[in-house]
Amino acid sequence: MNIRKWFSTTVVLLLFIAATFGFEIDEVIPCRVIKPGRQRNSERKGRPRNIFIKPNVCCGLKPFNSKTHICCLGKVLSKESYKCCLDGSFVPIESICLCHPASMWVVKQIEKLTSMEAQLGNLAINCLEIIGNLHQTIVRLQEDVEFMDRRAQDLYQKLIKLIGGKDIVDPLEVEHIVKLVLFLNENEESIQSAKKSVSYLTRMDSHQPQRLKLRSLRHAIQWSRKLKVLITQEIQVSLEDQKDIKKTQDIVMEREHILKMVSLKNIVLTRYNDHLNNAKTVLAIIDSDIKLTIHLQSLLDGVLTLVTQMEQTFQEENKVISAKVTAQQDAAFTPDHIGLPNLKELELWLNRTMKLGQMLKAEQVPTMEVYLGQSCNFTSWDGFLQRIETRIPMVMKDVEELKNLNQDSPKISIRVRDGFFKQLLDSKQSSKSNDSGSSTSD
Repeated sequence: MNIRKWFSTTVVLLLFIAATFGFEIDEVIPCRVIKPGRQRNSERKGRPRNIFIKPNVCCGLKPFNSKTHICCLGKVLSKESYKCCLDGSFVPIESICLCHPASMWVVKQIEKLTSMEAQLGNLAINCLEIIGNLHQTIVRLQEDVEFMDRRAQDLYQKLIKLIGGKDIVDPLEVEHIVKLVLFLNENEESIQSAKKSVSYLTRMDSHQPQRLKLRSLRHAIQWSRKLKVLITQEIQVSLEDQKDIKKTQDIVMEREHILKMVSLKNIVLTRYNDHLNNAKTVLAIIDSDIKLTIHLQSLLDGVLTLVTQMEQTFQEENKVISAKVTAQQDAAFTPDHIGLPNLKELELWLNRTMKLGQMLKAEQVPTMEVYLGQSCNFTSWDGFLQRIETRIPMVMKDVEELKNLNQDSPKISIRVRDGFFKQLLDSKQSSKSNDSGSSTSD
């Protein structure tokens, strides 16, 4: 199957899965967002001032819309005004780049980008699966929390009826009863703990320190029992029916248990939301890189068409010159020919043939710059592509780590997010230092 055709199908599948889970992949792009009205004046040319075109891809740290602009190795250019050259320069739309690579070089770059697309596409599918699982887990937790909240609210209403019957009850009074019941429960637990300690000490030898401790514990138990009676009486006074004291205690303790469970569920829910946000960040970077590789392939398609035509023209012109010089040589050395061969034209042909061989060997198309004594340099392209390629192993590790997350996993650090901004900031600083160095040398 053709890889490009496969990948276009994959992109459609990604969008369908994303829509199924209730979010759009291109809602957020990982680079900074340009605010409406903040574009440069040159970028507003030909469009009304207040129209804002939403960016959908990152060109380095710069967001742009791939329908209206070009990513020229980190620079965002208007398609209406400029043309991008693969050596990192750019020219007006009506001009032509002075330097082009050979067609074989362009084909290799297209194949490289296509391979990167396939890897990123598989990672995006894995990431979407992780997001789907996290989303389902979050929905289930939210449903549990909502159910427990409703149950706690029902118990609260039952408590109000026990306190006031059909009368309106002050919420502060309800809260006071709840605190008394909780304190009563803690007091009962303290009494039971003290009883166990007394039972343990009575089985041991009766030394003086232990006798003192036993006396202290028994005294504490007596006071706790008296306090229990007082608190129970205060609760009974507040109830509509004093016989409902046990029912009141059961309702308060059940509600308290549910509220603790809700609190724990909310902590887990927060963790899963953090995991989901991290997964969406990874997916946003993958999606941006996928769109960028497609965008760069489109740029290379145009270059490939041009350089193929140029190479054919050079080959045809070379054949014509070769045939002409050969004819001159044959005519010059025939017995009946009096004149000498055109040595100047022969020397020009030989020099040009040597240059052509050298350029094709270096995978470059001989252009105007060759005759101006300059050479083509595509290291800017290689560096820009390398930054995209370097992010793929980071994404693989992040996706693998996201797969293994559970409710006890702490919030993780996303390698590709940190690497994305570090890479681009480093490249930005290096380009600034290069510019300052060149201006100093000038």
